[in-house]
Amino acid sequence: MIRYWDGASWTHHTAGAWAAPATTSSSRWFPEVASLRWPAAMVAIAVVVTNIVGNSISSELHSGSLGGSALGIGLLVFYVFGFPLAAWFCSRRWGTRHVARDLGLRAKWVDVPIGICGAISLTVLVIAMGIVVRALGLPTGSNLTGLEKSGRNLTLFLVLGFIAGVIAPVVEELLFRGVMLRGMRSKLSWPAAIGAQGIVFGSAHFLVGLGWGNVGLILVLGSLGIGLGFIARLTGRLAAGMIAHSLFNISQLVLLWVTLKH
Repeated sequence: MIRYWDGASWTHHTAGAWAAPATTSSSRWFPEVASLRWPAAMVAIAVVVTNIVGNSISSELHSGSLGGSALGIGLLVFYVFGFPLAAWFCSRRWGTRHVARDLGLRAKWVDVPIGICGAISLTVLVIAMGIVVRALGLPTGSNLTGLEKSGRNLTLFLVLGFIAGVIAPVVEELLFRGVMLRGMRSKLSWPAAIGAQGIVFGSAHFLVGLGWGNVGLILVLGSLGIGLGFIARLTGRLAAGMIAHSLFNISQLVLLWVTLKH
């Protein structure tokens, strides 16, 4: 496509091909948010499905076997690097090629208190959804169940703390709230897009070993994804959501550590 230069920066005026709209906001209460085309959301979903399938296969293999270990390492590499690479690719292919702008990868000091308040609100939301799930008699499980058998293994918890508190908030916010939410917004309203990506986020935590317990798990974590989607919509950036996501994950690990026996 042809993009026009105004003497200081590239504008959003284009010719020769479809260009992503500059903004998708029509409300004075929320900031303007850059949009991605619909295929970006499909790529994000494909990445999530690939990760779910890989984790499902890995859970069926013996953890000590060569194949199981190799697959586990491969899945970790895919998670750490594949998610951000998919986000970068979607920006280049279906955005303006300005990754920070396309995905909201910016930060302001106000994101810190917003993130802290967000983490508290998300905790309340998850607890409330958990109560609803139990009241409805739906089968439920936890993606932290396996840790109970390990007891207070400090090394394990430190590694998990780094993954859950540092890596997960970055790569997951990039893919779900950076790519998927903005891609879905090109076809759906904001509430529908936030809800849809939240459901996919909850489904991304599917565990074969939980069986029907995944129903409650997906609903509870889906509400978490919806809450994070709202934070991304509220700020127009990912930083506050990353902080809230990190604090929430760490608080769950700390709570589990406190309740475990020595």
